Amino acid sequence: MTSGNQMKTPDLLSLIGAGMAEDRAPGVTIAIPFTKDPEARAATRKVILALMVWVPHDGFKQHEIRNALGAKVAAHLNKTGRQTRKSIEDFPHWRELRDALVEAPHLLTQPVIIAGMLRMHRQRAAQAAARLRNILGKVPPRKIVWQSTDGIYRIAEASDPRHLQADSAALWHCVGTSHNSALLAERGLQPSDPEAIHCLHYWVKVKRGSARILTFMREDTPIATMEVEGSRVIQFEPRHTDEEPYLAPVLTGLDRLHLELAVDPLYKPVARRR
Repeated sequence: MTSGNQMKTPDLLSLIGAGMAEDRAPGVTIAIPFTKDPEARAATRKVILALMVWVPHDGFKQHEIRNALGAKVAAHLNKTGRQTRKSIEDFPHWRELRDALVEAPHLLTQPVIIAGMLRMHRQRAAQAAARLRNILGKVPPRKIVWQSTDGIYRIAEASDPRHLQADSAALWHCVGTSHNSALLAERGLQPSDPEAIHCLHYWVKVKRGSARILTFMREDTPIATMEVEGSRVIQFEPRHTDEEPYLAPVLTGLDRLHLELAVDPLYKPVARRR
């Protein structure tokens, strides 16, 4: 994101509240009331900026994306009664909305509310999961390679490409979304084809034996995904939170596995930008 976008976005909620749009762009036709609480508005702007990163820009101008996305987000938060910083940050469906925007960005400029976008995405996801089950069978359990003495933390190794997809859904990174474009072209596949799961960039590395993908988990919840080459962890992609005390147990686990953490374990969304 550019600093220019960040400069404009703080005024967007005020414009939406007045039924106006940036740069005289279409997309906002009615006034959408929204809380004046500065922390809630800051959290909302943060969500809008984060979601904008994922919207394909083909056929859209930046201000058109901002206007349409901002209006839909503000209307949804207003309708669902989420008017505080915590309730906005804790909204459980932001990741689903991100995936819905990637799948069907044209819905931004159509009269479809966020609830409708999520409903359509869930239908597509259920259909895709059913097709994958027909191709791959049931998802096998991850192989647990280390577990803390209290049983709370564990490190698991991916043994199925759907494990990578689950990590991406939970942690907002690209391990389960980035494809090997050359392999897709060779097999005549599109990323949306069920068979394209075998062309995931990191899964190809796993199958070729050049890398392992480990997931650090709190019980069954992914906390961080790690790419391992040899005895070195060369990528560490954690959940974006300052509250998860993961560093001490993950270092313990890696020590038991004789693996060296060769990168900074603090949150840095490197993989997402690939």
